[in-house]
Amino acid sequence: MGKTSLVAAAAADAVRAGRVVFWIRWRVGDTAESLTARMVEAATTLGLSSERVGVAQRAGASLVDLVWAHLETIPGWVVVVDNLDQPTTLDGEGEPVADYRGWIRPSRAGLVVVSSRDQDPATWGPGARLIRLGPLDEHAGAEVLLMAAPGAGTVEEAQELSVRLGGLPLALRAAGRALAEPTAALRSFSAYRQALASRSISVLPGLPVSPDASDPEMARRLVGYTWELSLDQLAAGGLPLARPLLGLAALFAEAPIPRSLLTPELLGQVTGSDVSTAALDGALAGLGRYGLLEVPDPARTHQISTLVLHPLVRETTLLLLEQTTDPRSWQEALSRVLIAHVDDTAAVGRGGWDTARVLAPHLPLLTGLHSADPATFRPARDALDTLASQLHAAGAFAAELGLRQTVLHAEERVRGAEHPATLGSRNNLATALNGLGQRRWWWPRRATHRGMPPTAHQ
Repeated sequence: MGKTSLVAAAAADAVRAGRVVFWIRWRVGDTAESLTARMVEAATTLGLSSERVGVAQRAGASLVDLVWAHLETIPGWVVVVDNLDQPTTLDGEGEPVADYRGWIRPSRAGLVVVSSRDQDPATWGPGARLIRLGPLDEHAGAEVLLMAAPGAGTVEEAQELSVRLGGLPLALRAAGRALAEPTAALRSFSAYRQALASRSISVLPGLPVSPDASDPEMARRLVGYTWELSLDQLAAGGLPLARPLLGLAALFAEAPIPRSLLTPELLGQVTGSDVSTAALDGALAGLGRYGLLEVPDPARTHQISTLVLHPLVRETTLLLLEQTTDPRSWQEALSRVLIAHVDDTAAVGRGGWDTARVLAPHLPLLTGLHSADPATFRPARDALDTLASQLHAAGAFAAELGLRQTVLHAEERVRGAEHPATLGSRNNLATALNGLGQRRWWWPRRATHRGMPPTAHQ
């Protein structure tokens, strides 16, 4: 069981026990401001008035202290911050997490749970209880394999394969699923272990006999080899599109991917071949059978059908993709599909709000945001603004804030801080902050000299 799976199980137990759980998924590119928005959202859900937040902001008081003072009066809540692998991103004020003057701190009233690859006690301070998830030993690893593929060999052979896979749960699960497939070419633990020894992946170093899966680089290597064997098996079974489809899915953000975005047309563009709906569905089903893609409970994604990749699978797949193809052309094709999807979502108004929530994490990936060519930049910028407006109408202010920040940073980089469009983006950001009850000073003083209303930021 990985760290996210363990935290999710603990969160589910908390819900069953009657606690209120707030799940904050930390993604690449998130900042302390992103966490601020989500923590304020949690506190207002628990009764903190937006008026008090606004008063504190206007007075220059600490929003962190205000929120925490309120949380300490409400018993029984749980805040989960998942995947905070680089906690130093929260040290913007020069105060480390371990000082407990920021958003991550112990509580007597509730519980803050953080999943992270950072296992240094000094990072988290004396009030944190660290639970380390190391690789499984050979006996536990063998049990995982035997449960998945009970007819694939003896206990001793399962133990040998577990050692070969470094006891990494993700790799063990992939191997077990591959061996359990009725049409699998590799049908035994011994055969799988021999295949690992003989399979060569040019962009990954070879595997040692007893790899240390607690090393992140080795974990990526293990995942690369087990996943490639599974993809080889899918291709041999008549599903060659499974490999490029997994690569395409890895280009999305580390968040649930709307199933409707993965179309035969998109896969056909990146592979240069005609792709039928049946072929795409077959590849998706194959990836699901082997555990390469998973389908989360729709209740967690606003009843929108989605797919997810494990973060380690995504990292490893991207590494392989960058070495074997031109990811830029794939990203451009993906950007075109995202922009079209935003237009479709906006066209249905209120009926598209749930889709907008699920689309939001993926829009900052639009390649046009990094282009100085107005013909490329504007459609990407407009797509983010359009979806942000949808999110504002839906009351999803935290998601809106992330998109408004992305647009503002892109405008500043491409057009400059004084461009009228940049000033308009800063005004949109202030509106999103107001929606969260945060009235922050976002406008530079020169903006008021250009006739911008002081009420937008004061």
